[in-house]
Order: sequence, then structure tokens, then C-alpha cells
Amino acid sequence: MIPFVEGLASLSLLSCDEKSAQQARRIGCSPLTALLLLQRGVTLETDLAEARALFRPSLDGALSGLDLGSGLADAARELDSLSPETRLVVYGDYDVDGVASTALAVEYGLLKGARVRYYIPHRHREGYGFHRKAAQTIVRDGCDFLIVLDCGSRAVEAVSLVREASIPIVVFDHHLDEGERARPSGLVNPHIDGDGAGRTLCATAVFWAALAKMGVNPAWLRDRLDLVALATLADCVPLGPLNRALVKAGMDQIGRGRRPGLQALLEKLAIGRRDLSVNSLVMRVIPCLNAAGRLDVADRAVKVLLGGDDGDAEELVTLNRRRQLLSGQVHDEASSSSVDDALVLSSEEWPVGVLSGVASRLCRERECPVVLAAPVGDLMRGTLRLPGGGNAVEVLSSLADSLETWGGHRLAAGFAVRKRQWPEVQEALAGILRDVPCQGEPLEAFRADPGDFSLSLWREIESLGPFGVGNEAPLFFCPWMGAERIIPLGKDGRHVKVERSGHSLLAFGGAGSFESLQIRPAGLLYSVRENVWQGRRRLQFLIERIVLP
Repeated sequence: MIPFVEGLASLSLLSCDEKSAQQARRIGCSPLTALLLLQRGVTLETDLAEARALFRPSLDGALSGLDLGSGLADAARELDSLSPETRLVVYGDYDVDGVASTALAVEYGLLKGARVRYYIPHRHREGYGFHRKAAQTIVRDGCDFLIVLDCGSRAVEAVSLVREASIPIVVFDHHLDEGERARPSGLVNPHIDGDGAGRTLCATAVFWAALAKMGVNPAWLRDRLDLVALATLADCVPLGPLNRALVKAGMDQIGRGRRPGLQALLEKLAIGRRDLSVNSLVMRVIPCLNAAGRLDVADRAVKVLLGGDDGDAEELVTLNRRRQLLSGQVHDEASSSSVDDALVLSSEEWPVGVLSGVASRLCRERECPVVLAAPVGDLMRGTLRLPGGGNAVEVLSSLADSLETWGGHRLAAGFAVRKRQWPEVQEALAGILRDVPCQGEPLEAFRADPGDFSLSLWREIESLGPFGVGNEAPLFFCPWMGAERIIPLGKDGRHVKVERSGHSLLAFGGAGSFESLQIRPAGLLYSVRENVWQGRRRLQFLIERIVLP
């Protein structure tokens, strides 16, 4: 379904005017691009060099002033002690940020000559985070140095166990600093005392930036920005100047094809170098890397990033197809089970590995809090998603005494609870979420007709990307003219295209929305993307919302 917008009054519509024309002449860009810059706070008084730098942010400049926090000094001192024959264990998480940071740390250990192995917990059997049983296994199997990534800031018991065994342990994390803090040999988490830019980084970027601050070979680090780009896009962190620069440089590295496993995955997905884009990574590559940890073992994704071959890449593609099927089934069931604005649902039949993706989709579609949970052994493992205005970590923190484990980010978090306590926790969550101040994102759109766009104009606009959290992709508005034709697409007729003045706007899954219209719409909100089909490049216009009068 395509969501509706109730009336033009609920939109903030921006149009090119004399001010945007002045900005365009000053910077040397199109009036529409200038309007986007004005909307992002680049005024006519902004320094010209600073305004133009937004088209290509400087990675060196952004890194020079970066503050990761006071824990970096301890971590750097410990890492400096790594030497040939050190038995190094790298402990990561099972999502893309976790496997990318694991791959980066493994390669760093090999650079130092260490004997490296990695440990990523099994999502279903062990759950999220660095926990006591994992620590006991690592100590028992032999370890001289432990690096923990994308978790560990609050793993008090597990960290203490490792330190009691006289093993140096360094943690690189980016999760909100809530609750009692662990005390490893070194802890780098910008949320503790880093600066604003540091707090926007994913775990892979935290570790990469720490190595950069430590003076690791710049060429070696540059070659590994592909891992940082994948993790940054996968974790949906705010795309300010530093993260934009990291992603741009990382995509250049992906295009060079230096990772055989990743290159094989791109080939399996029919993504050539010319087809490589933020959209192709987010919509096609990253879900395959994530599917390993969701349905099988994340080690498969690490293997692809560290080397891998066609067979490993094919396994990820197959797992992702299975994930898509299961996610669709869970989404349909959860949607039909909803009886409240805040969804707190569970099922014995749901696979835990797909719940976070489904919860994110439901939260986005309904703009309300969503909790989905399913059993794993004697535990219920759940995922919480909030729209803007809430704090998922604070919600779970208020129930900490009833939870076995919990953690996450402001808008997304996970938890585990004993089965016998789930009914009580489920009821408590429903009560808390009814009072969470969830604010829908304000809708701003630019007046522009699909006919106004050319490939060169869109590429100029795209140079302000990559778009995402904190640097939202522009949304465009065109009024409904009355002569539009709505044409069904696909075998099942779920999709439609709207023919308008010689241009087609696609509405994936939008047939039901248009069929339910009782009145003529006021217009359409749409996004733009560059698409390649049979070697031909063209723009696609995707309907995001239908605006009612």
C-alpha cells in the first residue's frame, strides 16, 4: 500500500524562487539543487568554499577534528602491544556492522602478525552482546588478546571474567551509554565522552577512525573503507559530513573490486561497476550480508568479506531469498493481528532472525511503536522499533529488572526475557508505548514535475548524498492534473504506474491504494532514482505518498 497524506496543509512545499536563483548563480548549480542547499541551511551568507564542499566533503578534514573520547589512549596503548604470534580473538555481532568490523579487526590483526580467529554469537542460540558463556569459551580455548566490536560497553560480567584471566580486552562500540559500564583494558565509545561527529559513527567506523588516529598506514586504511561504507549504510547512522565522506570513499573502494567474495556477490546480483549506488547496496547487497546472521550463522558473511568465492556468495543470495519470503509471511500475519496503535506481538511460529526487519517496516508504515517477539529455547527474544520522538533504550531500561539482556539505539533495540515473564513484560511494554511521544517526520517536498529532471540534474542533486538518516533524500511534489492514466503492472496486479504528461511514476504495491480512492487526489509525492535496464540508464520516479485534497 502507498500511504496517504491528508491535505496539502500537512505538507511544507518548497518552490524555486529568486533566492534559490541567486544561490544557483553564486555556487554554479541548478536552481533546484540550490533550493535543496537552502533547505539544508546553506544560506546566501554561507562561505562559498564551504557551500561547494557539500558536494564532496573532505574525509581528511572531517577526521582531523574528530574526538572519539578519552578511552582511545588506553585502547591505542593496548593495541600497540600486539605482536607476531599473539593469539588474538575478535568478537563481533551478527549484523552487517558487526561482521564488517570483525573483518576489519581480523585484517588489522594479520597486519600486526598475530594469530587471529573470530567469534560471532549465534543469533538464535546466544543472542546479542558479549556474554559470560562466550567469554568462558574464549578463555578456555586460549587467547592472549581480545577485541570486542559493536557491543561490550555494558558487558560487565563477561569483561570482568576476561580480565580476571589476565587477558587484555579492548572494546570498540557505538551503542548508547546506558546502565552500568564495563571496565575493559580500553573502551572506545564516542557516546561516553566523544564529540557530536563521533557519536554518529557505526562500530566499524569507530574502529577504523581509531586506527587512523593511531597512525596506522593511510593506504592500508583507505583500502578498507569498503567495509566502513557497508556498515555505515547498513546501520542507518546520521549521514553528516564525516559519514558522507566515509561512504563516498568506501564506494570507490567497492568499485575497485579488491574483495573477491564481495565482488562475487555483486556479480551474483548482476550489479556491475556502473550500477553501483547507495540504493543497490542498501536494497540488494546489504540484505544478503545481513541474511547470514538472521537465518544461519554470520560467519558466512565474514567469510565473503575476508575472501570467499562464488559458492559463498551464492549461499548469501539463497539465504536472502528465504529471508524475504519469511519476512513477507511475518509481516502479513503481524499486520492482520494488530488491535492497537502500538503493536506488541509474538508468535511461536515466527523466526527470530527476520523480526527486526519486519518491525522496522511496520513502524515506518504505521508511524507507531512496534515490538515483535518469538521464542528461542526458554527465552523470548524481541525487537523494538520507534518512530521519531521516542527512545528505545530508555523504554527497555525501565524494564531492565525483568529482562535477561537488552541494548540498542535510540529508535531500535533488542531484548530477551524468560518465557514465563513474557506476558507480564508484554503488557508493560504495551502500556509504556501508549505514552511514548512519537512524532512523525515532518513532510517537506519540493515542487517539481518529472519532466523537469534530466540525468545530469539528478546526478548533481545526488552529489549532495549519500542520502539517509540526517541527510534525507529529497521528496518531490507534482499536482494531480486529471488526465493521468493508472495502469496495472506485474502478474498479480499489485503494482501500478501512473502515466502523466509523457512520464511514468511507479507505485510498487500501490494498486490497493489507488483502488480505494473515493476522491480525486491533490497530487503525488515521489522520489527519484537512476536505474539501469538492459544497459540503458534512465530515471525512475517512485510514488511515495498520495496527497488527498
